[in-house]
Parts: sequence; C-alpha cells; structure tokens
Amino acid sequence: MNKVVKLVAIGLGANALFAVAFVGSALMRGAAFHEIPVIGKLAQAPEATPAGPAEELPAPGELQPEKPFPPRRAAQAGVFDVFRLQSPYSNRELAKLVDELKGKILEADLRLADLEEQEEHLAERQEVLDEQFRTLQRMRTDLEEFEAELEARSAEIARDEASAAQRGQERWSTLAGLFAEGDPEELSTRLQDYAPGDAARILHALPEERARQLLAALPEAQWKDYAEAYSAGE
Repeated sequence: MNKVVKLVAIGLGANALFAVAFVGSALMRGAAFHEIPVIGKLAQAPEATPAGPAEELPAPGELQPEKPFPPRRAAQAGVFDVFRLQSPYSNRELAKLVDELKGKILEADLRLADLEEQEEHLAERQEVLDEQFRTLQRMRTDLEEFEAELEARSAEIARDEASAAQRGQERWSTLAGLFAEGDPEELSTRLQDYAPGDAARILHALPEERARQLLAALPEAQWKDYAEAYSAGE
C-alpha cells in the first residue's frame, strides 16, 4: 500500500474516533444534537411547540407551594468540554482536606523524629552495653590468666615442698643410719644432742624395735619428752 494512502487512512480514522467521542460526550452532558458546535449545523433545530390554553389559577386556598428547582444549566459543549470534569468537592472541602493532610504529614514527621531519637538512644545504649561486655571479657581473661598463674605457682610450691620433704626424709634416714648399730646406752647420749622433735624423726627412720631400745636407754628426766615426741609422730 502507498505510504501516502496509509497516512491519509490513519488520519481519517483518528478524526472519526475523535468526532464520535466528542459527540457522545456532548450528548451525555445533556446537549441537544443541533447545539453541538460544527456538527450541530448538519441537524435541523426542532420547531417550537405552540403554547396551550392558559391554565386556570387555583383558588387561594388551593395554592400549593412551588418546589424550588435548580436552574437549568445551559448545555453548551465546547471543544475542550470533553476533557473537563466537575470536581466532587467544594473549595471549602478541598481546603479542609488539605489542612487535614498537612496535619497528618506533620504528625508523621513528628513520629518519625521520635522514632529516630529512640533509635539513636538505643544505638548509644547498645554501644555502652558492648563496651561493658568487652570490659567483662577482658576482666575474665585477666582472671583466667591469674588463676592459671596461681595454679602454676601452687604446683611449683607443692613440688618444692615434696622435694624438701624428700630431702628431709633422706637427711633423717642418713642420721638414723648412725643409730642403727651400736650400744644403745652410748647412742642415747648422742640422741640427746637433738631436740625431741628431731630425735623423733630419727627414731621413726629406724626399725621400731631399735627405736624403743634407744628410748629406753635415755635418762628418766629426758625420756618423757622424747617418748611423747616419738608417739606424736606415729
């Protein structure tokens, strides 16, 4: 198809659609067909209806109050009346709606500001709690390190005490070897050179029979102290 013919057909179709929409909108608004601009000239205006006989007036007692009818709006359709819509609200109602909308917007802004303030407060509170938690974690770590250090020192002291006790036991065992054999009377004199407690350690390192022989050889004055120290160590 020729391009010029196609453009002409499209233009005619668009004009026809516009004309149909224009006429239909004007008729829906109550305009008579002959009152429509441009197109109304193609229709003949209706003839005026002759006035009928005058109606008789009712008696004064029969007068009825006439009902007020709103003035008839002239049906004149213009080119741009198709795109003009009557607002369902008056200016006062629109102003009221605008004021209410402004109030709602202000209320929403205040609520938003309040929420932002609360969020900021919660963020600060969360930061304080996080700092306290980190402080507690550091304290816990320090306590654990201190506890580990105390356990290490306690274990070291226990090893030192065990080593000292072993060395002391070895010392008393060595001294006890000096009293293992020989005359009890002569050896009891040497035993008196030690305090009762040390003498008791030496005697405990000896066989029980040998220890009793040395105690029995002690003088009566010293025997009681050495015997009590020996019995307390059993």
